[in-house]
Amino acid sequence: MTPRGLTPGFSLSLDLIRFWAALVVFISHFALQSISGGLFWQINIIPFGHHAVVFFFVLSGLLMAYVVQGRENSALKYFSARIVRMSTVVVPMLILVPIIDLAGSHFSEKSYQDVLFSYPDSAKQILLGATFLHESWWQNTRYFSNTPYWSIAYEVWYYIAFGALVFLKGIRRWVAFIAAVLIAGPKLFLLFPVWLMGVAVWHISRFQIPKHVAMPLFLVSLTTYIIWFSLGLHEEFKSTGVEIAAHFGISELQLGFSVYWLADYFLGFLFALTMISLAGSKQQGLIGLLSPVENKIRWLANGTFTLYLMHMPVMLFLTSVLPGEVDNPLRGLTILLLCLVVCYSLATFTERRKQFWTRVVDKSAIKLGLARSPN
Repeated sequence: MTPRGLTPGFSLSLDLIRFWAALVVFISHFALQSISGGLFWQINIIPFGHHAVVFFFVLSGLLMAYVVQGRENSALKYFSARIVRMSTVVVPMLILVPIIDLAGSHFSEKSYQDVLFSYPDSAKQILLGATFLHESWWQNTRYFSNTPYWSIAYEVWYYIAFGALVFLKGIRRWVAFIAAVLIAGPKLFLLFPVWLMGVAVWHISRFQIPKHVAMPLFLVSLTTYIIWFSLGLHEEFKSTGVEIAAHFGISELQLGFSVYWLADYFLGFLFALTMISLAGSKQQGLIGLLSPVENKIRWLANGTFTLYLMHMPVMLFLTSVLPGEVDNPLRGLTILLLCLVVCYSLATFTERRKQFWTRVVDKSAIKLGLARSPN
């Protein structure tokens, strides 16, 4: 086997799956009874939305392992890139969501009955949300109506922990890593092994996996996943995980979004196998098949972060302001399409402006003496 990088075919397939995963999360929330009257309810029989987030964790680990081997090969470059990636979408979200929620609540208080607007509740949400501590230890603090924001706290602390492990040496590495774990807490780091599976995928995918191994591996991982959720084994894994946590004095309520941790380990492993198989499969056929729509796939994938972070508040607002019965299919589809249009329009001013904000951060680092001018 010979070392290799993130090939165009592998990259394109990951972008396609990334968009698919964001769309699954989006539709899983759209399928709620309060949003669409249960349109596409089938997607919520099994928590496919959560499965998609597990995929994002594995993908994130893979991409971080990739970038530290290349263009982000120093602590400054790595953390600057993470700051840009987060701030371009998270900062606008932190500002817009309370405004959107307050506006929507004037049209329909019932739609926002679970959203807290009073002080000190709002202050707590803003403080914890802005510092990515809303899921630390046993916190389960939702940022107003934005339920999907929970996973970003996990991602940010994984970025910090991984950066410490990669760029620091000796005792400082472990002091920084342990400090991150102590600040974020055991619940959050319970899913860190899932994220690290993505790191493993990158190191394995750097070698040419033979096609006669890659294709059967893909079929085995896909078939296993279908059988696994068809038999309802995700709930069996969840129950076992809750029982194990109980032995350590951790309740199901305290686990929060980590409640599926044991099932997520299994899912993460299957997704990792799928990515390895995609890296090893012959890519020419895939590129030939998708090349006519490659630009569209890249465009859709490059708006998924905004779609993921903004769809729930936008969707809830549209549900509140649009007239008609909640179970009207035409009304539901209107909400779905308008939400997609709004989120991808926002992406034009958020993550698609990443290069601009990268230059801003780089110039700031030079002025603060943290980096040298390239001239």
